[in-house]
Amino acid sequence: LGVLWMLTLSVRPLFDPDEGRYAEIPREMLVSGDWVTPRLNGVKYFEKPPLQYWATATLYSVFGKSEWTSRLWSAALGFLCVPLVYGFARRIGQSREVAAIGALALAINPYFVIVDHINLLDQAFTFFLVAAVFAFVLAQRGAQHSRSERRWMLLAWGSLALANLGSVLVWVS
Repeated sequence: LGVLWMLTLSVRPLFDPDEGRYAEIPREMLVSGDWVTPRLNGVKYFEKPPLQYWATATLYSVFGKSEWTSRLWSAALGFLCVPLVYGFARRIGQSREVAAIGALALAINPYFVIVDHINLLDQAFTFFLVAAVFAFVLAQRGAQHSRSERRWMLLAWGSLALANLGSVLVWVS
């Protein structure tokens, strides 16, 4: 499923203006070497949080610049929601069949797959927010003040931090 998920990332050109913008800013970061100040066509661009820019610039440095690599971060995080749903369902006591149905329902959801294959910030926010909610629920199911509760809460807090760094919220410079 993962191979099929990633195969079509470079089938079409980037949509303007959003996909082009979210592909160009990391390219400029990589070229300039300035990973702190996002720029679009040389102009400082602080409209969105930096996590996706950093991830995409890193992918550019590893795999080169292309439509495929510009979409890889969001597509990979979207795909990771599928095993996340499966793992969560199993962890709360659902059968393998129920967990697989839940994961399959997400994997074949046309809207989810289409949005996942567009270079937008939505998938990072979705993945980390879902991970935070799942971790929080698992923490609350454990014994109060236990090691397990603490570990799950740390994961929830870390996921919320990453959701904020990857969300569509405007950040202040």
